[in-house]
Amino acid sequence: DGAGGALRATPLRGPALHRTVGVAHRKDVPLGRAAAEVRRLLVEQTS
Repeated sequence: DGAGGALRATPLRGPALHRTVGVAHRKDVPLGRAAAEVRRLLVEQTS
């Protein structure tokens, strides 16, 4: 309690983190609704 009980925010800075994500599917079988939505969200967030 050396700071008098006050909260302090410290922004974190540093190298950006990147991860490669792949979605595999069969060409002869359409994606289900949930899988299609996950794919759509991934494309939207990474484009």
